[in-house]
Amino acid sequence: ITEQVPPKFSAKWIDGKRAYDLARKGLAVDLPSIPITVYETKFIAYCHPFVTFEATVSEGTYIRALALTLAQELGTVGSLSNLERLREGPFVFEDEKALDIWPFIDLPENTFLGRPEVMEKGLKLRRDQFANQAEGTYKLRIGDTLSVIEIGPEKITYIINRMEF
Repeated sequence: ITEQVPPKFSAKWIDGKRAYDLARKGLAVDLPSIPITVYETKFIAYCHPFVTFEATVSEGTYIRALALTLAQELGTVGSLSNLERLREGPFVFEDEKALDIWPFIDLPENTFLGRPEVMEKGLKLRRDQFANQAEGTYKLRIGDTLSVIEIGPEKITYIINRMEF
């Protein structure tokens, strides 16, 4: 058992108001720490700069805060880019049908022309590796994964890389 301070943008109540409402107004949000239990964390994969892990935790644990704590314990920085709940109480998610998020991402599509392992490993991208080389933010379908990149004047940045859908 350890303690965790809930995020200021949580739904916790402070003097009759939600913490996220106060935080959005720029007001100070001081939340007390709560007891949590981390039963297990399991490293699944590393694909620079992304780490995939599973955590089995007690009710009330904030996974985004846990991810931040894990990054700090590893001596680095990070944030959670994807969260998938595998179980909640007695309910286990098995063989669920994933939603097709592709049509809901309101970005133009681009095509990656380079070797697949470049995107798989999160390597540096070059403008000539894309069908559309104009500056902008694009979605890319690579197999069963979605990536979002931004082509800027000086460099290309991964916004999301290899999110399964």
